[in-house]
Amino acid sequence: MTRIVRTLIATLLICFSLNTMAVTTTDTPSAPTYYSKYFSFILGTSNISRIAKRDNDGNFVYKHTENFPINGGLAFGYYFNPNWHAEISGLYIDADSDRFNVNDVSPAGLSGGVTFFTTMLTGVYELRQYFDTLVPFAGMGVGATQVIESVKTRSNYSLKGNQITPAAQGIIGIDYHADTQLTVSVSYHILMTGNVNLDLKDANTVVHTLPNHYTVQMYHLTFTYHFD
Repeated sequence: MTRIVRTLIATLLICFSLNTMAVTTTDTPSAPTYYSKYFSFILGTSNISRIAKRDNDGNFVYKHTENFPINGGLAFGYYFNPNWHAEISGLYIDADSDRFNVNDVSPAGLSGGVTFFTTMLTGVYELRQYFDTLVPFAGMGVGATQVIESVKTRSNYSLKGNQITPAAQGIIGIDYHADTQLTVSVSYHILMTGNVNLDLKDANTVVHTLPNHYTVQMYHLTFTYHFD
């Protein structure tokens, strides 16, 4: 994650330097041209982590990480002016389990994973008054996420949960405006959910209900078509 953030910051600085050189040679830069509506197709991958709380006796701490999954989604948005726009997006993430342990003991024969269905309303600000083709942007969004988790092992342990919880995200990225109607974007998102209760079972007996909240780091490649 650190390497990706550093790369984004370095790219922003390069874009700003190139644009500053261009502005010094132009007395009256033209206003950016834009279409008010857009539709986006999202592809990406994610890194999912969670924090699980202990019970009152300090038992049954659950830790779990996943391989990097492929996720995707759609978004529809509206530009209020060349800088500000808002969008409604839907995103699907499905991750297989990579590592699982209960009280630092890893059961054998792991299967299952966690699935997210996320709906977000996001506001985005683009620096189009300073940049032309490569345009940095940042945004924040709020919405809801349905988390479905089902992890099984060859031993008796299993973990299940299915809950809709509030969620929020922050975004930073760069748009490449190929023309006035086509944009390709690279972005980093961090999504945080509210508490999700997971039932830890030994055979069919619920041993404890663990309240968790998830943090999902997402790296997206987005293709956007602009229209009126």
